[in-house]
Amino acid sequence: MNKTVFVLAMILLLKVLTSCCECLESSIFRYTFNSIETVHINNAGEKPIFVNDGTISKEAYGLLIRLSLSQIAAGSRLSGFSSANAMRCDCPPEMQYIAQDSLAGIRIFTLNDFDAAHLSDSDISDFFSVNYASISDYLENPAKVYYDPVAQDSIIMYLMYAPEFSGEHQFKVEIAISDGSTLSAVSSPIILE
Repeated sequence: MNKTVFVLAMILLLKVLTSCCECLESSIFRYTFNSIETVHINNAGEKPIFVNDGTISKEAYGLLIRLSLSQIAAGSRLSGFSSANAMRCDCPPEMQYIAQDSLAGIRIFTLNDFDAAHLSDSDISDFFSVNYASISDYLENPAKVYYDPVAQDSIIMYLMYAPEFSGEHQFKVEIAISDGSTLSAVSSPIILE
């Protein structure tokens, strides 16, 4: 009987010891948005093709916005172990990279006549979607959290309303940051037919 109790006690003790873990503290680093650049997307084929010039079908046009990121400081350290995790081992990542500010707005302007109602310098942001969602829906999601250092992020936008006028087109992208700053870039000229 004592032997059985001892064996059961050892099994229970081993279970408790292997169920508990001690998590390392998680370091939080902040990054900021430095600049943006644009690349055209030809979405006519099986896979999108990224180009800086040439001709794209106006029904298959997209725009890649590359955001340049910089780490600005090591922030706080969070302890990942709490009594709530005493029987689980759900440790947070050792390092987390979180945006200092968020994206507050994205605007796209045509630098050429787009259609009769949207001539040169018109805001055509509503004609684009981000991963097939509206720009406002995209902006409601918080900035990404990364678990490795990263220098660049991207936003893929697709033109959902083809321009009435074929020919050379160029777009200006403005991204408003929650700190009040604005990043902007002008795309290279592209032929949309």
